Amino acid sequence: MIKLPAKSSLWAAVALVSLSNLHAGGSKLIAQEWMVHEFTEIMHLPLWMMYFIGVAQVLTGLLLLPGKTRRLAAFANGLLCCWAMTSVVVSGMGFFVLIPLASLTLSLFLYIQ
Repeated sequence: MIKLPAKSSLWAAVALVSLSNLHAGGSKLIAQEWMVHEFTEIMHLPLWMMYFIGVAQVLTGLLLLPGKTRRLAAFANGLLCCWAMTSVVVSGMGFFVLIPLASLTLSLFLYIQ
């Protein structure tokens, strides 16, 4: 088995969480049709909440990159992931909880580092 240096596994985690947040937040901010449907029809949430969460995801995705803000951004992303897991389970889309769960796990790793 290949053992990766700690620094490269840290940057891999940062890249995965940052890119997934930028993608998910961007999808919310440009109001893709499937995202609007998911928020309003499936989860029964107001549309403003979609934009609020989109901004929060983009900000955490960007703030994970510099070292000084990484720990705070990882904590904020953990809170976002907990909210996402709760809303997914409550709305009945239980299988989709795996995506925020993976992001939460990586955020905990980044917070500890």
